[in-house]
Amino acid sequence: YLYAKIGKLLGLSSNNLCIGNVLLEINECRSTNEYAKSLWSKSEPIEGTVVLTDKQTDGKGQIGNKWQSEPYQNLTFSIILKPTFLKPEDQFMLSKIVSLACIETFEHFTEQKFIIKWPNDIYIREKKIGGILIENTINSSQISNSVIGMGLNINQEVFENLPRAISLKTIANKEFDKKEILDLLLKKIDVYYFLLRQGKIKGI
Repeated sequence: YLYAKIGKLLGLSSNNLCIGNVLLEINECRSTNEYAKSLWSKSEPIEGTVVLTDKQTDGKGQIGNKWQSEPYQNLTFSIILKPTFLKPEDQFMLSKIVSLACIETFEHFTEQKFIIKWPNDIYIREKKIGGILIENTINSSQISNSVIGMGLNINQEVFENLPRAISLKTIANKEFDKKEILDLLLKKIDVYYFLLRQGKIKGI
């Protein structure tokens, strides 16, 4: 439905899928962003590659903060992009499209209202449910590559020493299928990324 609706306007079909075509599932790693960036030193990864782990031991947040996540309960992953079409001064557009896709996905599964606390947090009821960390490599006049890390609280119920943290399960009082959420989220990010490639910055 998502692609059928937008495809009429933009000529987009399932064949345009970029994000998530390659999914690397890692049992455990320190940081999915660090793992994703390490791939660049070995080879040139395919754009849209997703690095996913159920156990992130040293997740990164903004300004050196840590992202805490209970193993096997949440979504912790990174997306590798090559937005060479994007000017460095427009790099914040990446944060916009990921954040919009995230709240749309959460609202789809809960029918509740989420907000974006710019530049990188997803909130509901003044509590944080997700965080985004985007690390760009800029060469001269373009962004050569981008690693988009996301930590989303899905089924975790107890947050030690994090009084402002919340999860989808806490909100809806039910267990969620993490794969189902991830699949929809990646599709939505892919649609927004397509719009960005087409220069639809004003619309976004």
